[in-house]
Amino acid sequence: MSMKCDFQDGWKVDYSGDLRIKHGDDVNVYITSGNIPSEFKNDLDSCDSCDSLKKLAQDITNKVGPHACLHE
Repeated sequence: MSMKCDFQDGWKVDYSGDLRIKHGDDVNVYITSGNIPSEFKNDLDSCDSCDSLKKLAQDITNKVGPHACLHE
């Protein structure tokens, strides 16, 4: 599954196995595929709209922090 979404409010989410979340200087998150929290992985893989991807990105940012870089 691969999806890239840019929103008018400045959020940018790119999921293509690895996950990148950006929102100005406030949020900059990068998580490799193997480090995405398990409670979000299935939802990301079955995401079918940019709106649902943004909601997941915000939930993940709340869990890992706004400046997370999780990689192997």
